[in-house]
Amino acid sequence: GLWLVISSGCFLSESVQFYFICDPLIAYLTLLCNKPFSLCLILRIAGTTLQNLTMKEKSGHNEGYQMSKLSLLLSYFLVTPCIILLALVFSLFIEYQYNNPHHAASFYASSSTTVYAALPNNQVIKLIQTNIQTSDARVEIIRQFLARHSSPLEPYSNLIVNTADTYGLDYRLITAIAGQESDWCRTTPKNSYNCWGFGIYGGKVTRFQNYSEAIETVTKTLAVKYKSQGLTTPEQIMSVYNPSSKGSWANGVNTFMDELQ
Repeated sequence: GLWLVISSGCFLSESVQFYFICDPLIAYLTLLCNKPFSLCLILRIAGTTLQNLTMKEKSGHNEGYQMSKLSLLLSYFLVTPCIILLALVFSLFIEYQYNNPHHAASFYASSSTTVYAALPNNQVIKLIQTNIQTSDARVEIIRQFLARHSSPLEPYSNLIVNTADTYGLDYRLITAIAGQESDWCRTTPKNSYNCWGFGIYGGKVTRFQNYSEAIETVTKTLAVKYKSQGLTTPEQIMSVYNPSSKGSWANGVNTFMDELQ
């Protein structure tokens, strides 16, 4: 930009010789390198250009034309120092940033403080993570587990978790019992929707209208009649739920619950 301005001044003074185009280019390059003698080069160009303007006479040019050229040249010399000053300031600023990277980094960091002020704090982040782990993650764990076993209970994964939360039970319990009793509803009495062996003994079979009713009834019974009596582990539940078992029932339920973690 500086080279273009100085070259324009040479053109206005009709000094378009080769060395007048090269000298401004050299002056600009040396100015970027912070060489002091670049200012001397610029002054030399300006003096030579002014001398050519005042000494050159042309036939057919009147006094008004010369005054017009002089006005343009004076305007040029008013603008050029401003451009040189801006170039020097910018060069010093770039050099300061290069030599002081820590100051520059702290400046940009301080200017962006307000952005981070809008981010959630650690308590909010932990709450979000807890909600994901205790809600969405549990449903997905149950769903994937039932899907691997081709269980018709898979669409009811969300209901299983929510009902367990309602009655304060381990969300894995009735899924594990369903695996032990009916291979996750694949071997049940016809049209019973009873995957838990619930109320089945002798010739009696407890039937439900659908899986939703069955999930609600079994979960509520485990909470009201078992948990309230202190029967919470598979071993304790087995003593009432399946007293004839010698331990295999509790072992199976424990194994499935471990797989659901």
